[in-house]
Amino acid sequence: MAEVWRFFAHEDDFADLDEAGASERLGRVLSFPTISSMDAEAVDWQPFDDLRAYMQQAWPHVFAARSSLSITRCW
Repeated sequence: MAEVWRFFAHEDDFADLDEAGASERLGRVLSFPTISSMDAEAVDWQPFDDLRAYMQQAWPHVFAARSSLSITRCW
Protein backbone atom coordinates (compact mmCIF):
# COMPACT_ATOMS: atom_id res chain seq x y z
CA MET A 1 0.00 0.00 0.00
CA ALA A 2 1.31 3.44 -0.93
CA GLU A 3 1.98 5.99 1.75
CA VAL A 4 -0.83 8.51 2.15
CA TRP A 5 1.44 11.46 1.39
CA ARG A 6 2.01 10.13 -2.16
CA PHE A 7 -1.60 10.92 -3.03
CA PHE A 8 -0.99 14.59 -2.24
CA ALA A 9 2.63 14.94 -3.38
CA HIS A 10 1.94 17.01 -6.50
CA GLU A 11 -0.59 19.84 -6.62
CA ASP A 12 -0.70 19.56 -10.42
CA ASP A 13 -2.27 16.09 -10.10
CA PHE A 14 -5.57 17.81 -9.27
CA ALA A 15 -5.66 20.45 -12.01
CA ASP A 16 -9.38 19.88 -12.61
CA LEU A 17 -10.30 20.54 -8.97
CA ASP A 18 -12.93 23.27 -8.70
CA GLU A 19 -11.17 25.23 -5.96
CA ALA A 20 -13.74 28.04 -5.90
CA GLY A 21 -16.63 25.57 -5.66
CA ALA A 22 -14.89 23.54 -2.95
CA SER A 23 -14.20 26.69 -0.96
CA GLU A 24 -17.80 27.84 -1.37
CA ARG A 25 -19.18 24.49 -0.16
CA LEU A 26 -16.83 24.44 2.84
CA GLY A 27 -17.76 28.01 3.72
CA ARG A 28 -21.45 27.13 3.52
CA VAL A 29 -20.95 24.16 5.88
CA LEU A 30 -19.24 26.43 8.39
CA SER A 31 -22.14 28.87 8.30
CA PHE A 32 -24.65 26.54 9.99
CA PRO A 33 -25.02 27.53 13.67
CA THR A 34 -24.75 24.00 15.09
CA ILE A 35 -24.47 24.77 18.79
CA SER A 36 -24.68 21.84 21.13
CA SER A 37 -25.42 21.63 24.83
CA MET A 38 -25.36 18.99 27.54
CA ASP A 39 -29.03 19.87 27.99
CA ALA A 40 -30.68 18.32 24.91
CA GLU A 41 -33.84 20.34 25.54
CA ALA A 42 -31.84 23.55 25.05
CA VAL A 43 -30.51 22.56 21.62
CA ASP A 44 -32.01 23.98 18.45
CA TRP A 45 -31.89 20.89 16.24
CA GLN A 46 -33.00 22.62 13.03
CA PRO A 47 -29.50 23.81 12.03
CA PHE A 48 -28.22 20.23 12.38
CA ASP A 49 -31.01 18.95 10.13
CA ASP A 50 -30.34 21.77 7.65
CA LEU A 51 -26.62 20.97 7.65
CA ARG A 52 -27.26 17.30 6.90
CA ALA A 53 -29.63 18.21 4.06
CA TYR A 54 -27.11 20.66 2.61
CA MET A 55 -24.28 18.14 2.78
CA GLN A 56 -26.40 15.51 1.01
CA GLN A 57 -27.14 18.04 -1.73
CA ALA A 58 -23.54 19.31 -1.99
CA TRP A 59 -21.84 15.89 -2.00
CA PRO A 60 -24.37 13.41 -3.43
CA HIS A 61 -21.71 10.90 -4.51
CA VAL A 62 -20.26 10.71 -1.01
CA PHE A 63 -23.66 10.08 0.52
CA ALA A 64 -24.54 7.52 -2.18
CA ALA A 65 -21.32 5.59 -1.49
CA ARG A 66 -21.43 5.59 2.29
CA SER A 67 -22.89 2.91 4.43
CA SER A 68 -25.89 4.04 6.39
CA LEU A 69 -24.98 5.69 9.68
CA SER A 70 -27.23 8.11 11.45
CA ILE A 71 -26.34 9.69 14.75
CA THR A 72 -29.45 10.87 16.46
CA ARG A 73 -30.26 13.17 19.33
CA CYS A 74 -29.48 10.57 21.92
CA TRP A 75 -27.97 12.27 24.91
